[in-house]
Amino acid sequence: MGQAMCRGAAAEGARVVVSARSIEAINAIAADIASKGGEAIAVRCDVSRVEDCNALAKAAFDKWGRIDGLVHSAYYHPDWANLKCIRLNNWHRFWMSLRWEDCAWPRQSF
Repeated sequence: MGQAMCRGAAAEGARVVVSARSIEAINAIAADIASKGGEAIAVRCDVSRVEDCNALAKAAFDKWGRIDGLVHSAYYHPDWANLKCIRLNNWHRFWMSLRWEDCAWPRQSF
């Protein structure tokens, strides 16, 4: 979902910071955006680490001098299976493992 938002925003002319824990994946997305004429940088970030969130904000400011918007779509499910196959107790375990800080820290860094 996050990569689709990055690609869609870039297609509309936005300059995009692509971020995730996997640098290989975000480098590929940023390169794809650039190959289509968009502007994007890749910054590795684990949203559970405030230091990573601060580095993400700094990278955007260093590159473009401002931030006009923030889309936080961090998501992970350990099964990555078809939703019909995921047991309710697995969903509960995932949602209960989310911490409020993981959602708030990226916003505080900006």
